[in-house]
Amino acid sequence: MFELKVYRDRWRSADGSQLGLRAITPNDVEMLNQFFAKLSPLSRYQRFHCDRRILTDAQARYLSRVDAERHIAFMVCTLQAGQEHMVAEVRCVALGAQSWQAEYAIVVDDAWQRQGIGRRCMAHLMDAAHAYGFSELVGEVLASNMAMRQFLKAIAIDCAPSSGSASHSRLHLARLRGSRMDSVPGHPSNFTHPF
Repeated sequence: MFELKVYRDRWRSADGSQLGLRAITPNDVEMLNQFFAKLSPLSRYQRFHCDRRILTDAQARYLSRVDAERHIAFMVCTLQAGQEHMVAEVRCVALGAQSWQAEYAIVVDDAWQRQGIGRRCMAHLMDAAHAYGFSELVGEVLASNMAMRQFLKAIAIDCAPSSGSASHSRLHLARLRGSRMDSVPGHPSNFTHPF
């Protein structure tokens, strides 16, 4: 079986902070709750497309119990005083038991945005999804979320108007390999040294 642990990645941010990417586990429920609670209202809305201030127990369990086949999820953490502090989350979930499509979601803590973390997360997610047999990732982005739309454009992912709502766009990742993600530092094909 393909192991998610091969995607562990460690690097230093521009300010020297130690960052690490790893798979989300059932032991991360409290960290997930703290992470989503400290996001700005706008970032939470852009992630969930609704005003979700806190996760219910059922939601937290769902987001932390990842089967690593039909549901793949990673987090990025800083290491401060010997403790992990979550600063980003990325995941994809299969759209049906036998589907070759998966819906993805990504969010980066407001204080850590525009530092390349989103690109690094997407590189790992796309590679893992490909390894598990997915050929397409799809997602919805609010039309007002220009930062996300610019991010997707920068990595050569097109946004198409949604058929269901004028305020949303739907992304189609027609090909997971061969995109600009392969050149991202920390991509599995460009693995960096641990700290």
